[in-house]
Amino acid sequence: MCSSCSASVALHPKRSRQRGFNQAELLARIVGQYYEKPVVAALARVKNTHSQFDLPRDKRLVNVKGAFKVSDHRLVFNKKILLIDDIYTTGSTIAECGKALSIAGAKGVEVLTLARAVEM
Repeated sequence: MCSSCSASVALHPKRSRQRGFNQAELLARIVGQYYEKPVVAALARVKNTHSQFDLPRDKRLVNVKGAFKVSDHRLVFNKKILLIDDIYTTGSTIAECGKALSIAGAKGVEVLTLARAVEM
């Protein structure tokens, strides 16, 4: 793994309280432990978006636009980030997270997901 650290896609605080856990964060911890790389809580979800899985493709990018920000630029500045999420469908969420990380000065963003959803 060539990343400096891992970060997971953030849940909105309201959804995190409802669910009790963030599956992407759990995956990031396991990957970080396996590769002996730090996991940083770099992303914050600042917009409580509708769940992506039941939206049509064209609504997904609009749904997550501006939904993420970097909580502390020092966590990602000049570092390669391995961005971890549970499911990759259209890439809208990953694209928005990557944009926020890049704006904050990340040297690069790589993506790892547990599953790739196939739209029929």
